[in-house]
Amino acid sequence: GGTQISTTKTHFIRVDSGTNPAKLATIDAAVANDMYGQFSITIADGSMLNLSSLALNMQLTRGWDEESFTVHLRSSVDNFASDIATATLNGNTSLTTVDGSRSMDLSDALKNLEGTVTFRLYMVTDIVSHGTGSQYIRILPNVALSGSVVPVPEPGTITLAGLGGLIALWRRRVRSA
Repeated sequence: GGTQISTTKTHFIRVDSGTNPAKLATIDAAVANDMYGQFSITIADGSMLNLSSLALNMQLTRGWDEESFTVHLRSSVDNFASDIATATLNGNTSLTTVDGSRSMDLSDALKNLEGTVTFRLYMVTDIVSHGTGSQYIRILPNVALSGSVVPVPEPGTITLAGLGGLIALWRRRVRSA
């Protein structure tokens, strides 16, 4: 319905002796060091978007069992100030690569969006170099948003709904008096 999503590529970070792990250790560090992938949605004029979920594929290479990779979703709605949702993938010492599909519930967070909204997927991990080659954390480009596009209510419709509520309240008061 005229709503478009645009993204560019696989977003990845190499974690080894050449990377400062402190840049990735917490969400605050990831924000301060711009460790994110980004995409935007443009909602067609006259429409609003209500999002229900975001599905993404994550990948972690050479991570140990106790290590993890977490993606924090933030948006331009609040100038990227707070997490909307998170998804975590745990390492596995016996596997070279761990792939994981994750879904984030957005049904309570993102309603009645208009215009262009930008999303950032901040990358946070506690992986450290183990001397076994470079480790990578990746967000693969097949991010999928689910939701519904609805028409923006006409100003007259909103006024009539409000007026109807006031009349019902007035009738209730008159009957109880």
